[in-house]
This record gives sequence, C-alpha cells and structure tokens, in this order.
Amino acid sequence: MDFYKTIFSEGWPSLVLVFAIFAIVRLWPRLVYEIELRRLPLVGEEHSRSKRVKNYFFSAATVYQEGYEKFKGVFHRITTLSGQLPPMTLESDYTGVFPERSRTMIVNNAVRSDLTRALPRLTSRLFEEVEHTVRSAFPPCDEWTAVKVTEPLHNIVAIVSGLVFLGPDLCRRPEYIRAAVDYTVDITAAVSRLKAWPWWTRPFVSRILPELVRLGDHRKDMKAFLEPVIDERRQMKLAGDRLPDDALQWILEKAEAAGITSITDLANMQLLLTMVAIHTTTLTTTRILYDLAAHPETVEDLPAKSTVFWLVAHLTPEGGFVNVRQDGFRRYTLKPITLKDGTRIPAHSYIEAASTPVLRDPALYPDPEKFDPYRFYKLRTTDMPDPIGYKSREQYQFVSVTKESMSFGLGRHACPGRFFAANEIKLILARILLEYDIKMPDGIETPYSNFSVGVTNGTDPTKKILLHIPYPRAIAKSTSRPVAMAILTAWTIGFIALLVIFHRLSKIGRRPKDYPPGPPTLPLIGNLHQVPREKVHLQFQKWAGEYGPVYSLILGTKVLVVLSSDQAIKDLLDKRSSIYSSRPEMYLGSMVGGGFRMLLMEYGETWRMIRRIVQNSLNIKAARTYVPYQDLENKAMLVGFLEQPDLFIDHIRRYTNSLSTQMMFGFRTTSLDDPKLKQLYHGFEQFGKVMAAQTAALVDLFPVLRYLPDFLLPLRRHAKELHKKECDLFVGHYTDTKRRLKEGKAKPCFCVDLVRAQEQEGFSDGMAAYVSGSLLEAGSDTTSATLIGFVQALLCFPEVVKLGQAELDSVCGNRLPDLNDLPNLPYIRGCMKESLRWMPTVPVGVNHAVIRDDEYMGYKIPKGAGVMLNVWAIGHDPKRHPDPQRFDPARWAHDSQTSAEAANNPDATKRDHFVFGAGRRLCQGMHIADRSLFLAISRLLWAFDFRRPVDENTGQEIVPDMEELTDGLFMAPKPFRAHIVPRSEYKAQRIREEWSKMTELLDSELQWKDVPEGVIWRDYEPIGTQK
Repeated sequence: MDFYKTIFSEGWPSLVLVFAIFAIVRLWPRLVYEIELRRLPLVGEEHSRSKRVKNYFFSAATVYQEGYEKFKGVFHRITTLSGQLPPMTLESDYTGVFPERSRTMIVNNAVRSDLTRALPRLTSRLFEEVEHTVRSAFPPCDEWTAVKVTEPLHNIVAIVSGLVFLGPDLCRRPEYIRAAVDYTVDITAAVSRLKAWPWWTRPFVSRILPELVRLGDHRKDMKAFLEPVIDERRQMKLAGDRLPDDALQWILEKAEAAGITSITDLANMQLLLTMVAIHTTTLTTTRILYDLAAHPETVEDLPAKSTVFWLVAHLTPEGGFVNVRQDGFRRYTLKPITLKDGTRIPAHSYIEAASTPVLRDPALYPDPEKFDPYRFYKLRTTDMPDPIGYKSREQYQFVSVTKESMSFGLGRHACPGRFFAANEIKLILARILLEYDIKMPDGIETPYSNFSVGVTNGTDPTKKILLHIPYPRAIAKSTSRPVAMAILTAWTIGFIALLVIFHRLSKIGRRPKDYPPGPPTLPLIGNLHQVPREKVHLQFQKWAGEYGPVYSLILGTKVLVVLSSDQAIKDLLDKRSSIYSSRPEMYLGSMVGGGFRMLLMEYGETWRMIRRIVQNSLNIKAARTYVPYQDLENKAMLVGFLEQPDLFIDHIRRYTNSLSTQMMFGFRTTSLDDPKLKQLYHGFEQFGKVMAAQTAALVDLFPVLRYLPDFLLPLRRHAKELHKKECDLFVGHYTDTKRRLKEGKAKPCFCVDLVRAQEQEGFSDGMAAYVSGSLLEAGSDTTSATLIGFVQALLCFPEVVKLGQAELDSVCGNRLPDLNDLPNLPYIRGCMKESLRWMPTVPVGVNHAVIRDDEYMGYKIPKGAGVMLNVWAIGHDPKRHPDPQRFDPARWAHDSQTSAEAANNPDATKRDHFVFGAGRRLCQGMHIADRSLFLAISRLLWAFDFRRPVDENTGQEIVPDMEELTDGLFMAPKPFRAHIVPRSEYKAQRIREEWSKMTELLDSELQWKDVPEGVIWRDYEPIGTQK
C-alpha cells in the first residue's frame, strides 16, 4: 500500500512512468517480433497498410502472384485482414468448425486408415448411389435448360458422401441432408460476415450474428439426429451383431477406444467430416462443369475416348480450377527458425506456401493460362518433355501432393480424404456427362470467374449452365430406360473391370528389375510357394548365401526386403530410422491384440506416446533400481532348481514372469501353477503361431480373403478367441492394479506412470492394459526362452559348464556371484552374449515397413515394403562367427559391451547380436534383460552341475536335439530333460540360507512387506495433487 500511496502522492509524472514501464514490458516481445519480421520483404510495400488489406480482401490471388514473381524462392510478407500474418481462414475460435485436437485426429485417422482402405469395396455402392442421385437431383432437360448446378451438386455430394459416412439407410434422410448442406453453406456465410468486423470486435459480435447462431442450431440438430443411431449401434455391439461398415462406425470405435463417448463430441466430429467433404468436393465439381461448358470441343471429343480414363487424366492440378484456396498449406512456428541462407523466421509466425502461383508458373507448366484437359494425361502417358522432372510421371495425378501441386496440402498434413474425393468426383462427373450435353448460355463464351474473399477461392453459385438430354438418352430415360441402362452399365463396368484385372494380374508376382535380387518368381504368387511352413529361418539363411546381404521376396501383392548383414541393418534401420520404423499390416496378428499391441503398431503419434511412457520406466537409470527384485526372484529360482530340478523350465519361466509382474503391477508370481502365468505363456505362444501361419500371410498378401466368413477362415475365429482371453487377462491385471493404486493398497509400480499418463492423454483402459500386458509378455517370454536355450547349450557342450565354473570359483569362491562381479567374469559375460546369438528368440525379427520409396546399394526399396532383420542368418554367418553352430562363449573374450552399447556402436561389425531389434524399435528393456541373464547364468553355474540324462533302456546319454524348436514367430527349444544336481552340499545350504534371508522381507503371502529403497515410482497421486 505504501508503494501506491507514494505513486499517487507524487502526482501524474509517476503514474505516467509506471504506465510506460508496464507498456514496455507488455509490448516488448511484440516489438522484437515486429522488428525481426520487418527484415523480410513486404509485398505492396509502396501502398499504405489499408490499401494492402483491401487488396488482400478483394484480390488475394493477385497479392500472392505478385509476391511469387517478385520474391520467388525467398520468404516474404503479405498484409492480410489480421496484419502481416495469414488470418485464421475459418475463424474456428468463433465458428467452432474444428473440435478439440484429439477429436480432429480421430476424424483424420478414420479417413486416412479406414476410409481409404475401404475404397475398393465401396466403389460399386457409390456408383449405384451416384446413378440414382444425379437423375433425381437435376430437373427434366428434354430441351436445353439453364440450371444453377451448385445447389443440386450440394445435395448429390451430401447424399453420396453420406452413403459412406452414415450408410444407405441414413444418407437420404432429409434432416441429415439439411444439416449437412446448410452447415457447410452457413459456415461460409458466417466466416464472410465475421471477417467484415475488426478483429477486436469478433468475440462480441460472434455471439449475435445470425449465421453463427445457426451453426449452433445445426450442431444441436445433428446431435438429435445421431443420438438414437449411436445408441442403437452400441446395443448392436453388446449383442454381438454385425456392425455397419461406414465412417460413423469407424469414428465411434476410435472415439470409444480413446475414452470419448459424448454424443455431442461424436456429432461435432461427424459435422466436421461432412463439412470438409461437401464444401471442397462441390466447389471442385462445379468448377470442372463450368470449364467443360466453356470448352464444348472437349466434351464433343469424349465419345472417342474412354470417359473414365479421360476423367482420370482430367482430374489433375490444372490451372486454378480445383484450387479452392490460394495458399496450399500453412504452418505455425513454435520457435525461431534460421534457414541455410541466414533468413530468420521468428517464433509464433504463420508460414504459407502459395499454391496457385506455382500452378501458373510457365517454368513448371508451359502456357499455364491455356485450358488443356489432356496436359497431365500426356505427361503421364507420352514421352513429351517433363518440365518438373519427377522421378515417376505417375506423380502427375489428381491426388498427388508435391511442392508443385499443393491443392491438397503437403506432407503429413496433406488431406487424408483426397482419394475418396477423387473417386467421388470422377463418378459424379462421369454420370453427368453420360446423361447430359452441357454448354454455356448463349452469348457467354469464356468460363465463369471464381470469386474470392481473402484467401478463400470459390465458384459463383448463382451462375447457370445449359443441360440437355440428347434424344437417344432421353429414350433411355423413358420406360425402357432401366433395362437399357442396366445392360449398358453392366457391359461398361465389366469391360473396365476386365481391363483393370488383367493389367493388375499381369504385374502381381513379378520382381521389377530395380528391386533387390531374389529367387525366381511365379505369376500371381511370386515366391510364396518357396517359403517353408517350418524352420523358415534356415531357408532365409540359405537365400542370404545365394543372393547377398540384401535380397527381396515377392509375396503375392507385397514385397519383403530381407537384410542379412550388420551393415545393411545399421545403414537402413538405424541411420534411416525416420522412414524404416513402421510395421506392415498384420491383419490376424493385430486382431489378436485388438490393435493395441505396441509390437505391431504402425509408427505414428500413438506409438510414440506409448514409447515415451515406457521409456520413463525402462531407461538405464531406472533399470538399476529393479536389482532388488531381480536378486530376490533369482534366489527363489535357485531354491526351485534345488527342490524340483525336473521342473527347471517352469522355474525359469516363473523367475522372469514374477520379476515382470512386480515391475508392472506391484505383485510377485509365487507359484509354478499360477493360472495367469500359464495363460500368459500359452497365449503368447499361440500369438506367435498366428503371426507365423501361412494363412495369416495369405490374408495380408491377398486382402480380398478377409471377406471370407469365419467358417472358411478358421484362423480368424481362433484369433478372436485369443483376443478375448488375452484381453480378459491384461485388462484384469491393469484395472485391478489401477483400482488398488487409487485405494492406496497396491505397491508402487509401472502402472503408477501409466494411470497418470491415461489421465493426461485420455486413452482407454484397453490400450493401457495392452501397454502393461505387452511389457509383461516381453519381460517374461524372451528372457526365459534365452535361459532355456542356455541350459540346452550346457548339455550339448558340457565343456562350457567346466570352464564357466572354473572362472566363477576363482573370482567368487564360496559366495554367490552378484552384479559387481560382472567385469571380472568375461567367460560368463560371453555365455550371455553367446546365448543371445546361438538361440535368438526371434530368428527373423518382427518386420519393419518403409514409409516411402528409398534406394540402397543401387536397388529400389518401394514404399510399403516389409523389411526383415535376418537375425539367425547374421548370427550364424561363418564369416562373422566361425563355426557358428558351436556354443563358444570364448569368442566374446574381448567384448565387454552391454547389449545397449553394442546396439549403438557406430561400427556395425562390433554389434554382438540383433535379438533386441534395431533403430527406433530397439527393445527398451535390454538393460533389465542383461542383468537378469547375468544373475541367472552366473548363479546357476556356481551352484549346479548340468549333466545329460541317461536312457534307462540303452544306458546312453541323451543329447538334446538343437534343431527341435517351437513353431511360430518366437523361438525356443522344445521341452527336454536335464539332470541338474548341486555341486556340493555347502552350495545347496548356502542357497537355502540366502532364500531364508529373503523371506524376512516378505509377508505371509510371499509378497514384499515394503517396497525396496530406490524404486523409481512413488505412490499414486491424482493429476492436480502432485507437488
């Protein structure tokens, strides 16, 4: 208070000073921003600001064109309605066009994945709907009739889009059509009205403008329309009924998986999908009809061409005639950017790339002002000069997104629905041109101009063109019309279908010349017949010897590139990990996991989010805190070996599983007969068999097989059953732990981080359960399989037992080895490395997928190809590892690297094994696995002798067959016998004493009384209460 009294007592000078300081503090960042921005050249600098704003509002195209011509290749500024920044085109803060980002991403993902993949099966339904809708939307045109085509096209696009968005029963409902069309029209009107007001008044006027009020009414109407539909579908799902195949269902499933169940949210997502589809598709189709009407010679030439193929050629980025925006795309800078030429772009700037000037650049498109509908058709199909010089002329497609064609945006934000839009426009145009002759009204010879408001570019809906049904087609529209059109349609579709089928079938199974080499192929199936049902890793090793370190297999419609050298894996999966980290589609394998298993997820935002969560708990620093868990479980395993040596495989599995349940869920697995333990191993084994089954491969390679019913595809029924059991196990583990954490009854564990992440990110219990469940699988199965392989190696190569015991006796004497002994036990460390090399648990890895075309060693690796790590072949390459079938730990005598250090060694030849994967898919738990392997191997050899059992009938020693391995993607020795005895009574007694000390830390149920010190997790605290 004294401060304020002093200020006011000293009068106005002090007040002015205070306000000046306040203004400087508040305005200084903006001032710095403006200074940095003014270093860039300004378009129209010779004009006043008001003149530049006016020019932008009424003729943005001219402004963009001027900037492109004056400052080509240089960043420059333009003055928009909101200053020297691009405005928010749809004013979404007020119009509410775009829901929250998570909701928008659900719509994008549904379009990008479900809709695009569904196009082949939806096209016939769209064809029928277009035929019906076009005929009913336009008036009778027995004579030349002037028609405003925009309004009927709005209805046509709304209904045809609605067929895919909502299904055939809802797409013609008047309330849907009214909401869909009017919402799109009112958004355009609302934005225009809003932009007429100064920016600082918009928060107030947005509440009273009639157009914006109507937008709210449309949202309420859509909610009322969809609510009973969504309720019905949810009941169908509960009843196990077959669900509709449409976008509403795809969005509903993705939303529920993300924990979004609000009808309001779902209605807004449906309106967003409808708006972006109807608006742009209608404008584009209208623009094309205007241009065709103004060029009757093009329409007259159509009968000499195939209409469908002509449209494919026509629907390309020609001129501005499908460009509904002047800017191709927009980005926002979160931090300053300095370009190679020294140009600095300040933070919080909008960056645009103007698409229309690029399309009118004569250096890229000769004579750009000329309307030439065959321009891109010729560029793709003839040898005429290519002014841009694309690698493939197929990039001159309507749906292509390049820096020279940005009508659909560019990069990862390119319009995901462009493939559907292209199909829809082609079908609508083809039907209109088959039904009608078109031309401009008398006296008008040039195409109608577009109107523009700021950045928005659109067609004038008030304009008319003339339509006329020629006499033969008018006859067809009479009583005989259905029969005639049915025959014509059937013949046309049949002929085109045959052409397409023969063309595609001729390519299936062939290996293009520029692909990596590989075994000879057969038509249609390629190399599919040469992949064996069993011991596939041996065949892949043989092919590596014949065709080199990088070879390819043509598997039906798919390509598999096999990497069989350490250098190839380093060069591609490590150094080019940004494009080699995805997964190919694995239909049945993904079905077992319900799409939630991280192992099979495509590389994207969801996968990265999960990996960040996991990294917090499995990084090298965190891994050190789990040593008390590993020590206790290891000693429990030793007691098991002592008391029930014939069950050594079960003891090993309990060891790795109990360690994992403690880390994931905060409890120990104490019994060999625990039903959940047995279910986990059995389920994972079955999952591996599904993944490796030839049926699963066939369904991936020939997706049409997915439409077979379950009785003809029994493996799918089996996958669904596995998913149900697996889901019950994983969800049960997670939800029980989540509940106990919130009640304060569970020990701190990984689920603390997972529950907190779920609260922040909003993903479902199903996804959270599979995150924790997948880590439980990985921690349990792979380490146990490696240890079982090690025991088999001891029986096959008994000298390893003696050499290992001699080293342990010299270093450890009569005490149990611990982690501090690792640097002094090179032979034991060699046993770890050799176990991972000699018996890799994933002999052919889990295939990666490349997300764009690439080239390596002069070979093309096509986008979408599977990429295999030939782990077995590399580990058993005699040039890399002499006498590879022999288990020889001494080969690692001079290699002291951990698995993580070896994986990250820049010298590819220094990597010891590839069991833990490569690149961004590298196993995050390898630090924990290394310690678990060391403790198990060192202590088992310290305490026990491993001898071959003796056949009671023959008296001969039984040597395990090293080639008797389990089937499936994941490999382990089949069960075998071993004679395991303590080396001495002293060592047996020492094991009992060590376990007795451990039991003092456990309660009556053999669970930890208190969490060991140093564990990284705290007790669970809800979001908002953490300090």
